[in-house]
Amino acid sequence: MKIKNKTIKIILFIIFIIFISIIFSNKSNANTIYSINMYVNIIDNGDAQVVEIWDTYLDEGTEGYKSFANLGYSDITNFSVTDDTGIKYTEAFIWNTDSSFANKAYKYGKKCTNNSLELCWGISKYGHRVYTLQYVIKNFVTQFADAQGIYFNLLKMNQYVGNCNIKIHSNAIEFSPENSEIWCFGNDGTINFEGGDIVLRSNGELSSYEYMVPLIRFKENVYNIRTNISQKFFNDVYNEALYKSNNRGSFAKDIALVMYVVFLPLILMLIISIIKVKKNYNKIKFGSMNFGLGDRNLPIKIEYYRDIPCNGDIQKAYWLAFNYKIMSEKKVKEGIFGAYLLKWVKEKYIIINKNDNNLSRANKHNYTISFNNTPSLEDANERKLFNILKEAAGVNGILEPNELKKWCKTNYFKVALWFKDIDYCVKNKLEKEGYICTTVKEDKIFKDIFGKKLKSVSKKVNPELKKEVVQLLGFKKFLLDYSLIQEREYIEVELWEQYLMFAQLLGIAKKVQEQFSKVYPDFTNQLNFDINISNEIISDISHIYYYEADRRTISERITYSSSYSSGSGGDSFSGGGSSAGGSSGGGFR
Repeated sequence: MKIKNKTIKIILFIIFIIFISIIFSNKSNANTIYSINMYVNIIDNGDAQVVEIWDTYLDEGTEGYKSFANLGYSDITNFSVTDDTGIKYTEAFIWNTDSSFANKAYKYGKKCTNNSLELCWGISKYGHRVYTLQYVIKNFVTQFADAQGIYFNLLKMNQYVGNCNIKIHSNAIEFSPENSEIWCFGNDGTINFEGGDIVLRSNGELSSYEYMVPLIRFKENVYNIRTNISQKFFNDVYNEALYKSNNRGSFAKDIALVMYVVFLPLILMLIISIIKVKKNYNKIKFGSMNFGLGDRNLPIKIEYYRDIPCNGDIQKAYWLAFNYKIMSEKKVKEGIFGAYLLKWVKEKYIIINKNDNNLSRANKHNYTISFNNTPSLEDANERKLFNILKEAAGVNGILEPNELKKWCKTNYFKVALWFKDIDYCVKNKLEKEGYICTTVKEDKIFKDIFGKKLKSVSKKVNPELKKEVVQLLGFKKFLLDYSLIQEREYIEVELWEQYLMFAQLLGIAKKVQEQFSKVYPDFTNQLNFDINISNEIISDISHIYYYEADRRTISERITYSSSYSSGSGGDSFSGGGSSAGGSSGGGFR
């Protein structure tokens, strides 16, 4: 195939040079890691206590490091380092990678970036060195929709390691084929049950493009999981991990490497063609957004709608408002958070306390939220949000605004994932109900280039769904104009409270309160909560929740698959498992 475009030729040449440089740079690192041995002890709440022993020979650089990314609900805490001389390193609360060898000596610390966390320590002395790293992986075990399990990248390095072994132990259970299923992804090693433990072995060198990801399914719930709860079924995770397990065995890898170098231009064209076909795979075509409105926020040509829209489904109403752009992203995300807060106030799951003492202007958030009990919430997303706030509240169970702000700064990914989970659940439900239709067609361009068929998948919203958007707009208009409507029936208190929850979602709670108060002066006294305090505080805390989470966003797309092949465990795959969060690099620099 002749490439006529000069720009494409230049791009191909640059990529080729970068590719070759990466291959040889991985082999040329002067520092050597002979082995890494890991001991992972799972405790009752699903956290893991980890000990890593790095046996090395070092003659350049200033520090060692291990990176983590895409941790989801997990976190890395309680990090410490000891070396072969018995010296326990001192924590540096601000770690500067550019600092000198002497300044890093016998110190360790954490380095956080937008999407990753690095555990760092000073080399301290050249030569044959052994370092012992200790840390805790919070929420190591996941509660999936149908089982408890583990899917975590325990070891991924940026340089070659002579040999790697990982032992996973638990005091709560002796692992065996009778109670667990096991798989290992990312290398040609093995995973086995040994003496009640699960043991992963690289069985030789672990290259810079390999990793060690255990996938474990427990046949019964063993651990007390409270926060690391996923709506995914285990079979989805299994297929997600298995999807990329194509190249098995070192010989196959060598052949694949040669193929990449020799046929890189062709491979690049293949990738470009696939991206072109697949770029809209996760996008949904909504059709025209024109509702015949003058001002989108003031629907002048929309009829009043008096019933609760979307059959009272808050998440569906949020999804429609967000995707049909009848509100800004900021307002609708603050809105759904506020709607759930108001729901919990009504149901007495939380208590909002407004402090009466006069505080300085610097502390304008003069309130706290107490968690009255742990409700049995049926909806998984609602339950997840409740647990997020309880976690932010800390051990005393009382959430202060500054606590939430601080928590969101370091756990913004959990907030972002919560919104993603809602999007996934609503889309999945609408697909089952036939409101989102999938069409598949053959891509002609790909066939012309490669002589093979490639099917393009696109999704389109059924126009019938637009009726519910119109109802949502009509309901908003009905609430805003309530005092002006001549023909209206008396509203029961229970219905008032539902109206107010949707008013929170639509960002008009205060205006609706004013409308109801004009018609029913005693309206606020009949509610089961203080709406004046609730509106003010819910608005404030919703803003904190969205603002802090929106400062940093997660770009990684979470994919789901539906097929599943069960196994008794012990399978190892050289590919696959790349979507697991956890270790994302490491070595010496």
